[in-house]
Amino acid sequence: MKTRVQAKIVGRVQGVGFRPTVYRYATELGLAGFVRNDPQGVILEVEGEPENVNAFLDHLQAAPPPQAVITSVETHPQTPRGDNKFEVVESEATGNAEVHISPDLATCDDCLRELNDPQDRRHGYPFINCTNCGPRFTIIRDLPYDRANTSMAGFAMCPPCGYEYHDPHDRRFHAQPDACERCGPRLSMEITDAVNLLRSGQIVAIKSLGGFHLACTLAAVATLRERKHRPHKPFAVMFRDVETVKRYCRVNESEEAELLSTARPIVVLKTPSLHRSITPDFPTIGAFLPYTPIHHLLMQHFDALVMTSGNLAEEPIASDDAELPHVADAVLTHNRPIVHKCDDSVVRIVNGQRQFFRRARGFAPSAIRFAEDCPHILAVGGELKSTFCLARNGFAFLSQHIGDLKELKTVEYFEREIAEWQRLMRVAPVAVAHDLHPGYRSTRWAQGQAVKLIPVQHHHAHIVTVMAEHDLHGEVIGVALDGTGYGTDGTIWGGEFLLATRADFERVAHFKQYRLPGGEKAIEEPWRMAVSVLAAENLAPEIRSIRGTIVPLKHRMVEQLVRDGFQSPLTSSAGRLFDAAAAMLGLCDVATHEAQAAIRLEAAADASVTGHYPFDLNGPVLDFGRTIRALLDDRQNVGLAAARFHNTIVAGIVRVCESVREQRGLKRVALSGGVFQNEWILTRTTAALRERGFEVFTNTLVPPNDGGLSLGQAAVAAARFVGQASRLSAVNVDNRDGCPTEDK
Repeated sequence: MKTRVQAKIVGRVQGVGFRPTVYRYATELGLAGFVRNDPQGVILEVEGEPENVNAFLDHLQAAPPPQAVITSVETHPQTPRGDNKFEVVESEATGNAEVHISPDLATCDDCLRELNDPQDRRHGYPFINCTNCGPRFTIIRDLPYDRANTSMAGFAMCPPCGYEYHDPHDRRFHAQPDACERCGPRLSMEITDAVNLLRSGQIVAIKSLGGFHLACTLAAVATLRERKHRPHKPFAVMFRDVETVKRYCRVNESEEAELLSTARPIVVLKTPSLHRSITPDFPTIGAFLPYTPIHHLLMQHFDALVMTSGNLAEEPIASDDAELPHVADAVLTHNRPIVHKCDDSVVRIVNGQRQFFRRARGFAPSAIRFAEDCPHILAVGGELKSTFCLARNGFAFLSQHIGDLKELKTVEYFEREIAEWQRLMRVAPVAVAHDLHPGYRSTRWAQGQAVKLIPVQHHHAHIVTVMAEHDLHGEVIGVALDGTGYGTDGTIWGGEFLLATRADFERVAHFKQYRLPGGEKAIEEPWRMAVSVLAAENLAPEIRSIRGTIVPLKHRMVEQLVRDGFQSPLTSSAGRLFDAAAAMLGLCDVATHEAQAAIRLEAAADASVTGHYPFDLNGPVLDFGRTIRALLDDRQNVGLAAARFHNTIVAGIVRVCESVREQRGLKRVALSGGVFQNEWILTRTTAALRERGFEVFTNTLVPPNDGGLSLGQAAVAAARFVGQASRLSAVNVDNRDGCPTEDK
């Protein structure tokens, strides 16, 4: 007796070779039926002997395609139809979307072999791909993921490509971007012409998966810096292969795995010497490997090329020729449209785990499971390193890195991409979560939406990102250290210790507050924070001895601002304290890029130094006044002073956590915020807390900086919805007359 079963499979099951795998497993077991894509995922029916049907379902869940992620499988018995073959049928485009969209995938080994095989018909073709690799997210216009719903729709397949596409036994069976030289996208110039331009010292803009790179040889870096107005900010370097990376950088096993992963992110690695022109402030380099056929063909001629995003400042990456800044001497472009801009992801391995600096290509829009269920929610993040997040059914879909919303072009792209994601994923938010800061453009945009608004405090959102990642519930000690975040008291927070749940928090301690002279001007000019801290600690005479280029007249002007409080809001910012220390040690007067002073301070710290400076915990205030005095005494030995300053911050964090544990009995600690991108602080804080019996959790799926805020906002909003539902249920149960107690 034959049986027939329908299965609805949800998750990342489109664009990852799922239907070919279903076809292969079904035919190997002699089953009949069909498989198709639809907006919910994959629908299939199999008919045959009961033991074979069960074996098929077990095998599919145990061994799905490598890039697939199955989140749920629903099965329903069906009446046998007597089918005698298994088919891949046309997709259905109706219904609410539940499918998880695949990120772009680096060129696979099979395609690389064909690319380099003179006998293969795709030899040297710069857009070679298959079911296991190539563009996905950056070309999708709608669901289900079929060629007609991508930017490949305008390229009609030639007969050989069409045969592959329809052959269930071929690696390109239903590979939507499938193409060849006869029928697919084309480059605007030969690879060899681009190679010759680069060798001559010119800068070439190269169109990639999610936007343009600006490329040059290592010898031409100075020219690129001048044209891009980027005197010190790091550039990434693409290397020919992992063996070449190892000639320049120190690479451990985990870092090598990241370099070679299908995401192919930029990986921050330690390097003895190469960094001086590429990353002048710190002995590391952002290294990555070729991830498209264009890159592979280009890198056959070079050991290393600088590859930086084709944009200016924190604008979105350019995705067509008209958007390119006037930096490049030539443009290597192509005619496959980019639907979604997507910059390179940047990661680092620290404490044996991945830490994101930027989450974009290769990872977005991969889902993050953060709750059992939730309504449709949109979270719009902060102002810098902008991302947004759509949440549905307990999954969060974090956008690619958008940029800084201080730039008009970035705001416009932010708004367009939100609209596109909502349409693509069929999400109609019942609420929008946003930062408390009234001046953020993301907040103002949210306030213009005709749905429920859920304001979320900045540092609470940071802590809840960690809770969402690690499925933490109940209370945790949250340590959120960063540069700027709007506090509930109207001051600028940034050195925060919270007793946090997903829905709410209590501020239990914070760094001592200092004035921020000139507001945001003090972020750009760290010497201002040095003056502010010294004046507040009654060390005004020491201001004159700060090493640097700032003239005494400016010092006096800032002292006056601090005394009067004019345009000088109070801040507990940890980031600004690092700025002040760096300026006091003569490491950075004026920053040319974000966190430059703190980066230089960490680079200067002598790793062999132990011990820390004195500090005080006065009630809820972590006071580093005595630290500053001791730092000044050691300022002639910058390596010693910088190291002990870092160690003091670590000791202060531990002291507060121990105090909270004594009072509240908590031992779970969540660390987040941009300051925890400082490897010294993160590794030593984690180790010291664990030595004292704490459980320590950090961000591994989203950045600890503001690029992860939208996930935290979405998780807070979801928790508050659950809380409201619970309260309403309690009210209804307790009041049999139907009148809620709260309304009486």
